[in-house]
Amino acid sequence: MASPSPPLSLRLSTAVVAARRWVVLAMLLALHAALVAEPGEIFQGIWLLVHFGLFLLWQPFFAAERELEVLSVVFLVAVTAATLYFLAGWMIVAWLLVLLGILGGRVFTIEAAQRNRFYLVAFTYVLTILLLWAVPSLILGGHMLPPAVSHFVTTFLPAGLLLLLLLPLSPAQAQSGQVFDFFYAVLVFQLGVVLVLGSLALMRFTHENYALSVALTALGFGVGLLVFAVLWNPMRGFGGLRT
Repeated sequence: MASPSPPLSLRLSTAVVAARRWVVLAMLLALHAALVAEPGEIFQGIWLLVHFGLFLLWQPFFAAERELEVLSVVFLVAVTAATLYFLAGWMIVAWLLVLLGILGGRVFTIEAAQRNRFYLVAFTYVLTILLLWAVPSLILGGHMLPPAVSHFVTTFLPAGLLLLLLLPLSPAQAQSGQVFDFFYAVLVFQLGVVLVLGSLALMRFTHENYALSVALTALGFGVGLLVFAVLWNPMRGFGGLRT
């Protein structure tokens, strides 16, 4: 007697987990298409809808085989529809910051020797397109973008996502709901917010030069983190701030 086949929901969840590499790649490509589309046009909303759907398939919070309740699905659809209807530039930037924190919660929770370069590439992409495209085009009106930067973002940056097809993704790291740290996610989100707002604030002192403001803000972050790391664990002398 043949054993009964597994339910359709279980087969779909297994297929999604097995194809998680392609889900992440498609999710980021849909996000890229939405960002380079004309702001406020219907194509931007369509690509964002595709991006949100793929994000729900990838989400790292719950196991893929768990079923959603009807009330949760209705609430999720209502929130998504309202967000797309009242879509604004600052909302897309805020979502990029949230996505950056979620990816940071996956990347920075793994030991350095076992760090998942797959999600590190995705993290780098989101951070790059946030600073080089989303903030100047959606918040500052696009007049802060040099032609070279626009060409790099629209042509070469999505090509870097092809690395996601080459980098290894182990079965344990591919599963959702396994490796995620809420503390690291919040920390990365806050650092992203400070980096964006710091760059916008510094434009008051760089004669509205956004690129220079981002560079100085990132340099300040790097110097601050280096000083903190030295004070936390100095080479000689007292035990550092850890004591």
